[in-house]
Amino acid sequence: MSAVAVHIDSHAHLCHKAFRDDLEAVLDRAEEKGVGLIINVAVDTETSRAAVDLAEREPRLRAAVGVHPHEAVKMNEKALRDLRLLCASEVVVAIGESGLDHYRMLSPRWCQEECFRKSIRLAVQQNLPLIMHCRGAEVEVLDILRDFRAGLCERVVFHCFSTLPEYGRRFVEEGCYVGFAGNVTYWDSERLRRALAQIPLERMLAETDSPYLAPEPCRRERNEPANVALVVARLAAALERPPEQVAATLKANAERFFGLSAKGD
Repeated sequence: MSAVAVHIDSHAHLCHKAFRDDLEAVLDRAEEKGVGLIINVAVDTETSRAAVDLAEREPRLRAAVGVHPHEAVKMNEKALRDLRLLCASEVVVAIGESGLDHYRMLSPRWCQEECFRKSIRLAVQQNLPLIMHCRGAEVEVLDILRDFRAGLCERVVFHCFSTLPEYGRRFVEEGCYVGFAGNVTYWDSERLRRALAQIPLERMLAETDSPYLAPEPCRRERNEPANVALVVARLAAALERPPEQVAATLKANAERFFGLSAKGD
């Protein structure tokens, strides 16, 4: 029997090759842990199509379509048209994952910024929220978001927050949500847990970033959406609040951010 749906995994990459052989079992395990819905996030046009196709067949999934900063060189006019067409599907609930990564720099800086701006415009045009990647580029991301402030920041999530606590406060002041993943459970993530004091619970989302960042006690394993329950439990402990209350608020936050009730979910 399925568990009562008490969680939403707001960010997973289920089109990754790591899930090629057992996706159905992965979804079943998530459902058994109370995960009622998973936002399957793309990194390029190929995974965007795959995420939409999968969500149209699988009611436990919704799709986010976009181009990751590592793949920013792929964001040409054809890619933008393809993403715009995919947004016509009712299963698409966000644009992303898009943003800036000045840590690994797998695409040129100018190319990342151009891709990010195009992604923001697409989100605004399609009236969809934006899932944002930001690593080593907090100041630059804030500057770009401010260029598009009207009608945008309240619909941006800083996915997998892992930077200085002060940036958590600054992004929330701009109106953004902040997503926490499995790294919040790591013994060496005290700085990240301190960031929780800067961010209202009503502005948090819980995610796994599967197959990456598996939480303790399965840190060395492939991550999967069932583990969002471990992330939520760690957030509740760090906030010193009842787990049931934190889980309910995080689920409501995700429903509000992605507009799930408006889509009949």
